[in-house]
Amino acid sequence: MNIGAGWKKTGENTGIEFKSCLISIPVIGKLNFAIFKVDSKKTDLSPDYRIVCDNKEVGVGWLKQKDGKPWMSCLIPMLGMKSDLNFALFENDKKTEDKHPDYNIAWSYYEAENSDGGMIPQNSNPTPEDNPFSDDDIPF
Repeated sequence: MNIGAGWKKTGENTGIEFKSCLISIPVIGKLNFAIFKVDSKKTDLSPDYRIVCDNKEVGVGWLKQKDGKPWMSCLIPMLGMKSDLNFALFENDKKTEDKHPDYNIAWSYYEAENSDGGMIPQNSNPTPEDNPFSDDDIPF
């Protein structure tokens, strides 16, 4: 399910490249954050990217590749919740205008137990209505 979008940006004062992202999840709400490349990894298993929100590091990302296409696996620990926020960032291969996002953010969720002990079903057939974003609705 598509939950957000991201844009390539460069810091005006720093010249540092980053990804400016916005996601919207019904339970959590909207979350704006930036993704920065890690300058030097400590080990091969260390994250390639760090996720920053309100000047605080809140998550990490690892660069992956499938069928020759790069993508990013991201994790934001969700304190006080049963599971962390796992999502993937993909290049937007349908971008045709400058205002369209450079990246799509997708969330794959699985069956989980709710607070009553019942199961929350996985939506295996998302529809276009599940997508809170439209390329034409983005003002920049």
